[in-house]
Amino acid sequence: MTITEAVNKILLSLDETEDEEFTSRMIEQIDSVQKEIATMLKPIRKIGMIIANERMAIVPTGLYEIIKIYNDDIIPHYKRIGSTIYIDPEEEHTDTEVNTIFTIEYNAYPTTITTDTARTTSLEIDGECAEALIYGVCAALTIDDLTLYDTFNNKYNNMLVNIQNRIYGNTIATVRGGYII
Repeated sequence: MTITEAVNKILLSLDETEDEEFTSRMIEQIDSVQKEIATMLKPIRKIGMIIANERMAIVPTGLYEIIKIYNDDIIPHYKRIGSTIYIDPEEEHTDTEVNTIFTIEYNAYPTTITTDTARTTSLEIDGECAEALIYGVCAALTIDDLTLYDTFNNKYNNMLVNIQNRIYGNTIATVRGGYII
């Protein structure tokens, strides 16, 4: 789902028209809810390469959780401190002294969405989570109207529970007409 599609679904759900102030708040909430879903429910898993020079490597952009680091069949010990990953910090061997390339699997934060982000940009969370995002954003935008807030928030939370149950039950969802079936 693109940002434009998300904005249109949110406007339709709220029976609103697009204006600059409202769109700005909506975009902030899209970014916030996407990060919430990606860090709490269904992570954005990435694989990349890091170069360890003198057993130190720079953390990839967006990383929030390392799954594993490996090189061929070697899985080194590592420690992350701030923006640096220390490979085998307590070992005294020289295997990873100069420019050793490792593969890193990690969960990442989605790229920040701002009002300057192209509307054709796709959300980084998958389809079923993007549909839930619509209700999460609607809930956040209607926090001053308790009835609407409760309606959207309940729908959002129910969709998250269903997604979580499918994840743990290893089933696949189908999205039809904006509804998960």
